Amino acid sequence: DNLMAIFGLRREGAEFICRNAVQAAFDMLENLHNVNAYLTRYLGDEFRLGVGIAYGPMVTGEIGFSLKKQFTAIGDTVNVAARLESETRKQQVDLLVSDTVKSHLMADFYEVVESFEFDLKGKSSKVSAHEIRPRS
Repeated sequence: DNLMAIFGLRREGAEFICRNAVQAAFDMLENLHNVNAYLTRYLGDEFRLGVGIAYGPMVTGEIGFSLKKQFTAIGDTVNVAARLESETRKQQVDLLVSDTVKSHLMADFYEVVESFEFDLKGKSSKVSAHEIRPRS
């Protein structure tokens, strides 16, 4: 029910990383209607996406034991992204990006639909997030 995508493992610049992450979200959301047409036809139901994107430091690497290792990321940035994804359901929006992501995007790439302040678990102060969509 959840998927985590990590952008920037090659240490690209912040603008490049944030733009690619947001473009991937825009592409998934744009193509969701094709998936839902299929699901409705064959299964009688639809799928909903909620995407949370945060930018910042994290620890990446393999965790587990010798027979069961997997690559993952941990840290505050990962937690914020996951909690923003959860907020998409509560706010009935498709995509929320953190202030840090928004600050690294060029204004001609997106438009802000609505801005929010959230009390997120594990954060001592409110976190600002923004529902965005591609600029038309």
